[in-house]
Amino acid sequence: MTVEKIVKLSLLISVGLILFIVESFIPLPIPWMKLGIANIVSIIALYIYGIKDALIVAFFRVVIGSLIRGILFNPIFIVAIGSGIIAVLIMGLVKYYFNRFFSAVGVSIWGAFAYNITQIVIYYFLIINRPEIFNLVPFFLIITPVTGFITGFVALIVIEKGKGKILF
Repeated sequence: MTVEKIVKLSLLISVGLILFIVESFIPLPIPWMKLGIANIVSIIALYIYGIKDALIVAFFRVVIGSLIRGILFNPIFIVAIGSGIIAVLIMGLVKYYFNRFFSAVGVSIWGAFAYNITQIVIYYFLIINRPEIFNLVPFFLIITPVTGFITGFVALIVIEKGKGKILF
């Protein structure tokens, strides 16, 4: 990996951390629900650099963000890192196999679904261990396409406007 690429990925991670911090100030109707705007940088990395670099961006964004919040290596961190990695892997697979059918917006929606379902499964096995947690699935089926659309739409705009610019 070249120094230039390391710098560009570091910039994406930094922007993701800023979005993560900004998102923490947005009042939400449900305490544990997030819009996932920090995931914009993972989508950008996926489309510009590929799945390997998108995984790097997602991993370091979650690790550094968790360090900032003081939750590194606690159960919330485990949920975030597991869900984030699965989401990027699913987005990479959808982009690779179904690129003709889905833009960055569709890929983002699939990633949001993967993140939320993985989150519920991790909570079930590691923290809550009660089947009632799966009662959240219908709620996620309603809210996830909206948040995934917003995140993917912003990422798509940045990708389109950023072609030929310094970051890409």
